[in-house]
Amino acid sequence: MIMERPTTCKYSVKYAYAIISNYIPNAIKVMYRVLGLLVPLSAQCFVWRALQNRIVTKQNLIRTLVHLADSLCVLCGTEEKTSSDLFLSCQIASVFWNCCSKWIGVRFVNHFALKKHLEQFH
Repeated sequence: MIMERPTTCKYSVKYAYAIISNYIPNAIKVMYRVLGLLVPLSAQCFVWRALQNRIVTKQNLIRTLVHLADSLCVLCGTEEKTSSDLFLSCQIASVFWNCCSKWIGVRFVNHFALKKHLEQFH
């Protein structure tokens, strides 16, 4: 939703911000959320790489033509995993997140997508 241009030809920061914010891709908006987290820089980089599916998973290694004996998940051994699958939908990861949520007393819905998961807790 773009604001109407002011009737005078003077520069308006509010108008410029409205225009710019409508043209910023979602990936950049998510990046700003990740960079705003109060965690170490290494954790921010890790989250950003996970959101971009740039974590070293067997699926990503195979995609870059690395030959592996199998492509099954190293945690549960059931199926190939993307970054989202590895951290959210894997059986072992699900048990881990359920234990963490009970420990800190927070309930959440597992969206099985890292971006949705991050948006839920932002």
